[in-house]
Amino acid sequence: MSDKADLIKDVVYKEYERLQGGIDAVVNGSFTDFATLSVFGAMLAWKPITDRLTSTKDTSTSPFILCLGFSTMFVVLAIIATRDLMKQAIVFYAIGELKVYEDALRSSLAPDGQELFRSSSNFGAWFRESFIPISTHFRLLVVGLSLSFPLVILWPRSRRAAAGFIGVAAVCLAVYISALSQFFALTHKVIGP
Repeated sequence: MSDKADLIKDVVYKEYERLQGGIDAVVNGSFTDFATLSVFGAMLAWKPITDRLTSTKDTSTSPFILCLGFSTMFVVLAIIATRDLMKQAIVFYAIGELKVYEDALRSSLAPDGQELFRSSSNFGAWFRESFIPISTHFRLLVVGLSLSFPLVILWPRSRRAAAGFIGVAAVCLAVYISALSQFFALTHKVIGP
């Protein structure tokens, strides 16, 4: 009977390691993925690039080229941000599954209630107390600068171009906020309110 119990423990622990490794890979990939920062950097460089591409004699097209560039970059930024939410949702799914394995390992390896295998159990408090405040500041910084920088450049040149950018940004933000609300609904299922 002991051999079978040991085999079950080994299988459970290997699956636990596999899930934990997947979570680590997604998290590490998020820190090495500089796509958001690249798009933001391109937004900052778009004005000088546009000045080079457009003729100094024909200033009427410049605001619309600027608007097109800023709008395109904002769309790409929204796509990257939404993709990052999908990555986070995968992590939450894995954490929900991880809890089952942690409970099994804890009951077989630490029946006296030791604090072993508590990553998934402790994740909810850490997520609410640390991650949400920091990520909220990051989102506000990226969105704030990604909206204000193009508007500072577009508004004096063409109110129509600025309005076009605002329209594109509003649609992108609406889609992202919808995805964010669905993400937070998922987090409540996994870690509670």
